[in-house]
Amino acid sequence: MGKKVYLDNLPRQETLANYLSQLEQAGVRPLLPERLAVEQALGRTVARAIRAQLANPHYPASAMDGYAVRAETTFGASETKPARLLVGSEAVYVDTGDVIPAGYDAVVMIEQATPRGEYVEINGAAAPWQHIRLVGEDIAAGEVLAWPGDRITPYLAAALLAANVTEVEVRARPRVAVFPTGTELVEPGSKVKPGDILEFNSRLLAGLIEEWDAVAERQPALPDDYELLKARVAEAAANYDLVVINAGSSAGSEDFTARVIAELGTLVSHGVAIKPGKPVILGEVQGKPVIGLPGYPVSAALTCELFVKPVLELLRGGQLPGRATARARLVRKVVSPLGQEEFVRVKLLAQEAELVAVPLGRGAGAISSLVQADGLLVVPRLSEGFEAGTEVEVQLFRPLAEIQEQWWFGGTYWRPFEEKLLELAQQGQKVGYYPTGSQAGFLALSRGEVHGTLWAGEQPPAAFPARLLGKRLMGWAYRESEPGPEPGREESHLLKGAAAVMAGLWPRAWCSQEVAELYQLQFKPVQEEQVWLLVRPEKAFLLDRWEGGT
Repeated sequence: MGKKVYLDNLPRQETLANYLSQLEQAGVRPLLPERLAVEQALGRTVARAIRAQLANPHYPASAMDGYAVRAETTFGASETKPARLLVGSEAVYVDTGDVIPAGYDAVVMIEQATPRGEYVEINGAAAPWQHIRLVGEDIAAGEVLAWPGDRITPYLAAALLAANVTEVEVRARPRVAVFPTGTELVEPGSKVKPGDILEFNSRLLAGLIEEWDAVAERQPALPDDYELLKARVAEAAANYDLVVINAGSSAGSEDFTARVIAELGTLVSHGVAIKPGKPVILGEVQGKPVIGLPGYPVSAALTCELFVKPVLELLRGGQLPGRATARARLVRKVVSPLGQEEFVRVKLLAQEAELVAVPLGRGAGAISSLVQADGLLVVPRLSEGFEAGTEVEVQLFRPLAEIQEQWWFGGTYWRPFEEKLLELAQQGQKVGYYPTGSQAGFLALSRGEVHGTLWAGEQPPAAFPARLLGKRLMGWAYRESEPGPEPGREESHLLKGAAAVMAGLWPRAWCSQEVAELYQLQFKPVQEEQVWLLVRPEKAFLLDRWEGGT
């Protein structure tokens, strides 16, 4: 009899709704609010409406340096015929913020008043209540200053204190235990051997959880030991509001998460119709949510947002901010399997008067694709994708203004060009450089996927504005002694070829002299070649950045 890999394959929305319902039936409720001093509540979310305890100002106050007067005593005054008032009985000097004496209803700016011994001459008529801040002019006593769900910013904190509010009730920050699992895991900074995996997923998940106004506490990595995992999960469920287990959610012989949850509590769902992230596990132990996330970093990050974030919203008693969206035109066709909701990472570029979306690699283990991506394109479950040229909605990872200011480059790898981009980045210009080789870079430029590309060789294709940046020496990179007649391998990304030689996977690789030196490899020069910068016509101004060569 064949093994049943996943228990469920329901749509994401249905899976999530069922899970939240099961949690509520298990007694999961919003956590009680916390009461904090205003100064300690910066960044927190308001739990209950906050009303002003005191008006601001709470007395009639002068808005200017000058003289408090009775407005009627200045009527008809001018520079040629000033009103002459006795200081102390008809006019009283006040500084900004001073209490307006009883019986006075206007303030004359000091620039319009000339002291004359016991008198002061007013050279202009004052309107009733001019330059006086009335009681409650800024904030009225009893006024709602903050609503449930508002974030306490420095501005709001100042307004609260100005209204004599010193303590506030804020939504509790759920405490989340994050468990990385896997015998193969080692800490970053360790000396690694083949088979070791640097443990960074728990940092990724903890960072996301902290962004969502919760407290993430990373636990020590657990080996593939069923009894140990069961004991740690039971302990965490007793002490935390939410337990997140990373890896161990698939169907391998050492993937224990689903079994542990089922034994300790209730396994609500194992598997959902999404890509990536299908093997996510949703359960409950001791009345606490327990979620198992896939081990691949992209899957882990995505399912954390899709399932952990809504549970945090349940525990906090209110929604968290969602992602901003933007419309963009797809430059390439996106094909997606029918029956699965797919989340495609995309890079966005401002090209002429529109925003274009470039699909990135879709591997669930490619953490670099999350770094390169500007957003997510969601392909509905009952769709097979989108044609090139389709206008689509993209969920943004970063502000749209930042995306629109960025310059993207591709093509061959050349270290002097990279150093020039680093210099521009230090000056505040947003840049991106993802080498893929001259030919691939030219095709990307033709499709509008980059703003510029580096071309190595003789005169480049005449389709785009170009500038000669310089020359480089190309040849074979190898380790200690030059290998025999085997031709080696050429690699479109020169760094990857040199890295393969460094790791002992290839005997030699075709690369530039500076790349060989970067990896401390031996180098046999073969030829010199030119390096050109090609740009989109509307970005021709970029060529001036490298005038005279790099």
